[in-house]
Amino acid sequence: MTLLRRTFLGFSGVALVSSTVLHGQDAISFESRFEEIRKDPAFIHSLFGVAIYSLDRKQLIYSWNGETLMDGASTTKVVAVGAGMALLGPDYRFRTPVYRTGPIRSGVLQGDLILVGRGDANLSSRVRDRDSLIHVDEDHSYGGYDAVPLPGNPVQPLVDLARQVAAAGIKRIEGRVIVDASLFPEGTREVGSGATISPITVNDNMIDLVVHPGQPGAPAQITASLRVPYIGFDNQIRTSATGSPLMIRLSEKRAPDGNIRVTLSGQIPAGAKPYLQPYFVASPSRFATALFTQELSRAGIALQMPASADDTGAGAELKRFYTPENRVAEFVSPPFSEDAKVILKVSHNLHATLIPFITGSLVAGKPELAETRGPEARGFTLARKFIASRGLDLSGAVHSHGNGSSLFSPKFLATYLAAMTEMPFFAKFRDGLPVFGKDGTLGDALPNSPATGRIVAKTGTSAEPDLLNDGYMLKAKGLAGYTTTPSGERVAFAVLLNRVPIDARVGDGVAMREKVRTIGGNTVARIAEAINLYPIRSPR
Repeated sequence: MTLLRRTFLGFSGVALVSSTVLHGQDAISFESRFEEIRKDPAFIHSLFGVAIYSLDRKQLIYSWNGETLMDGASTTKVVAVGAGMALLGPDYRFRTPVYRTGPIRSGVLQGDLILVGRGDANLSSRVRDRDSLIHVDEDHSYGGYDAVPLPGNPVQPLVDLARQVAAAGIKRIEGRVIVDASLFPEGTREVGSGATISPITVNDNMIDLVVHPGQPGAPAQITASLRVPYIGFDNQIRTSATGSPLMIRLSEKRAPDGNIRVTLSGQIPAGAKPYLQPYFVASPSRFATALFTQELSRAGIALQMPASADDTGAGAELKRFYTPENRVAEFVSPPFSEDAKVILKVSHNLHATLIPFITGSLVAGKPELAETRGPEARGFTLARKFIASRGLDLSGAVHSHGNGSSLFSPKFLATYLAAMTEMPFFAKFRDGLPVFGKDGTLGDALPNSPATGRIVAKTGTSAEPDLLNDGYMLKAKGLAGYTTTPSGERVAFAVLLNRVPIDARVGDGVAMREKVRTIGGNTVARIAEAINLYPIRSPR
């Protein structure tokens, strides 16, 4: 399954007459507008679901397949983030410490240095200052022509930690440099981007590979955002004719010594913009060990033992050194509400997936969770208890991944969003959502729409190849958020669209993404726009 970047561009379908033209005509209602959209021949095999909940009347005021379980794709990140804010608190800050296991004598650490992963997803250049993170609308973890590496040094927090170690008087380390990634199990690939889940996350556990085309027939050029000694790249990408499709493949081989060779092959068309291809590392703890070792050396600290593949993880015998007197450095993150913006505005899969792992590790330990298997399952148990405490019907929710890929009824999503308005952290939750036509994955929604700036909502997209028909199936496109009706009534809404065939040849990911945007994305955006522009005449 592939979860794709969620944006919207213009689409002039047969039935999708511009709302800008219709706005102001009294005969138009939300129902008539929705029917016009729904009856487009492109959706003859598709399923629509809509639920609109009045925050003022505290009741459902419109439902179309509202009770039907549908693929919500990344709209369901609102559930993970809401539960995370409730369980951790919006002001929670991750602390990433560094400990020593021996004394410091004459500038020499007679022992090991241990960097402890505590779940911070933003050990990267996203950190603007102690209280805020930056985000860009086209996140680098999705790759693509419009994506670029995050601005700044991708390992700046490690630079800060290394400088703190040096300031603690350490000039040479006789022991090892170790990354402790034991907070929860490392190694599972999250289902959206393919990034590896770990308690330690440096630059989203990826290397940005930017492919630059040359002249037709010439090799392409590749620049990498990070270099580590154990990963090498072989470039076999050629420049193809202008207008030809982009095709990039990655393959890797592991040597007996643990080193990795990654081969990039395929083609990029001449005249195209540079293309960002993410490479997600298999072992984030090893990746972090190599990067932290480099920064310690740059800080003027001599290392007696080079980093190896074995210098990851930490046994119980090392944890006895995790005391205030042995702490030589610590990186403190901005508040969790800032990461909520990264998750919701750019739909960050890895960060959302980490939430149940983190809550299940940091909040768990209560008697009722003793029999629950694993930190992720414990996190979902805590989320379930939170959702149930808000009086919501969990029969309308099937949730297995923090980033989406689950089934929800439109009614559940709308009522969940309504429940969030009663939480003390609601303002920060709402501020994390993309703004229609302004930022995040809604930044380019319906240009010049009268609803610009008047809708905040989480987007979602899920698509997969249709090999039988040499095309793609848009499994899900969705929006879930808040707006007002023409009468000024405040509402929470969910709009889901499932099962839309996409006419793009398998392998042509660029064409597929474009059609997903112009067909699926624009459709759910126009339905959300209609909630804001036109009166809802029927009660249910």
